[in-house]
Amino acid sequence: MNDDQRLWDAKYLVVYEWVGTNYAVYLPDVPGCVATGATKDEAKERIRTVMNGFFRTAAQDHEELCEPRSFSEEIAPGIREHRRW
Repeated sequence: MNDDQRLWDAKYLVVYEWVGTNYAVYLPDVPGCVATGATKDEAKERIRTVMNGFFRTAAQDHEELCEPRSFSEEIAPGIREHRRW
């Protein structure tokens, strides 16, 4: 499997943000790869379409494809006391 095929099969971090009326979704490792949707499923379908077009265009133009490097983690603030600022 060549590097391009490996990246086509790679899994990229997708960030979903509720922006009041819909979901905005983007890939931190692929600048400019963004989409929106009324539901999470719609946003997911649209970002896949955008990713597909982005990767096809990059391959046709012989551009280097972005490797997935981002990850996510959920953490708590760890502050148990209440402070007045």
